[in-house]
Amino acid sequence: MRYSPTYAQDRAEIQDLMARYLFAMDHNDFDTYADLFTEDGTLEYARGAITGREAIRETTMGFKQAVGEIYKDVDGNPAVLRHVLCQSVIRVEGTRAWHTGFWFETANDGPRDASGRVTPTMGTFGTYEDELVKVAGEWKFAYRNIRNEFLAGRETAQENPVRALDTKARVHLGSELAPEPPAPNGGGKVASLIRKLLPVLALACAPLMVPDQARAQDAPTAAPLSLEHRMLLRCSAAFALVTAGQQTGEPQARAFPALGTRGREFFVRASAKVMDEARLDRAGITRSLEAEARDLVDTGTLAQVMPVCLTQLPPQ
Repeated sequence: MRYSPTYAQDRAEIQDLMARYLFAMDHNDFDTYADLFTEDGTLEYARGAITGREAIRETTMGFKQAVGEIYKDVDGNPAVLRHVLCQSVIRVEGTRAWHTGFWFETANDGPRDASGRVTPTMGTFGTYEDELVKVAGEWKFAYRNIRNEFLAGRETAQENPVRALDTKARVHLGSELAPEPPAPNGGGKVASLIRKLLPVLALACAPLMVPDQARAQDAPTAAPLSLEHRMLLRCSAAFALVTAGQQTGEPQARAFPALGTRGREFFVRASAKVMDEARLDRAGITRSLEAEARDLVDTGTLAQVMPVCLTQLPPQ
């Protein structure tokens, strides 16, 4: 990993932001807490996702009050909780940054020891998944996702979270490669569309994109595509078609939620997974994606496929 000449300064400022966040949260300074987000920033946590500073401030205040009713010390008083941020990985690209870090919490809700002193306990732990943006010279949270290993459905993914962070950054770096809109009847535009997205795939999945010749020597015959692989390819093609349509204002495409980075990230992850597990080279994954896109256009089934595919995306 290479770092820019300003990385140390940016990292120091982002680490300061993280520390201010924890102090504000633990000491119920909800105004400061909310101000650490952009005006349209999003906080995703145990109870869902909330967007906007005022909504974040109000929701966080209510959540802390509820926590005070749950966590009590041995005398029945609201326990004092303190959060700790441990190892952090921060990637900075211009005025955008991504962070993932391990956190845990401690509290004074343990039993008293022989001397009568209340003992501390270690509570839950998890990871932060953050996207940050520099606004008027200051780093702010554009999106914070609080993963908690003790809440079903909110656990950190099994994949190394740093790989996910790098994927998001690389997808952002390749976002200027806007796909061409498909022709009404599919035509040659579908192939062009898929090929426009392949450089983004190559950026995000460089370890998997070994030369075709080397892959052929390692595995002369590609593995058959499973039902999961077909679903991943079909949804990737569907998202590519809808994204292109949304960019050109097509009514059918605009009927679906804006895909943006979420759709592009799915395309990257899904294609990389199929390449790796089915032993496909670049030409093979291109043919498979083109075939799925053409079928969606030719059969007119895009509208039927999209609702199912949208369930595969993380919350917006």
